Amino acid sequence: MLPDVSQEVVFDKATIDELLLREKNGRPLLMRLFEIYLEETPRLLEELESAVAAKNPDDIYDIVHQMKGSAAALGARKLFRVTEAVLPLCKSGEVLEIENVIERIEDESDLFIAKVSEVLNKL
Repeated sequence: MLPDVSQEVVFDKATIDELLLREKNGRPLLMRLFEIYLEETPRLLEELESAVAAKNPDDIYDIVHQMKGSAAALGARKLFRVTEAVLPLCKSGEVLEIENVIERIEDESDLFIAKVSEVLNKL
């Protein structure tokens, strides 16, 4: 069972603020990391869909672990909590019993993208 993250913040403001203050090549680190996230996430979601279709919990684990790391680095709290909950389910094979696992991860990722985009558009 995946956690109810409805009461969790979408992103950790302190992490976002810190990444905005840190610069790389004269621009906020958040912008660069977010660009990488936007480039990599569609590929990871596609790979996740394939791994679920192939019923391969080891591949699902590897992909979700990558997504969890990105979520942690960017302060994506809801996405982090969902991906964190999926990992042990991969080890036991239970992840294959969760019909909406891809949808939940994708929804939390989309919400994170929308909220961080709002922050960046205000810069």
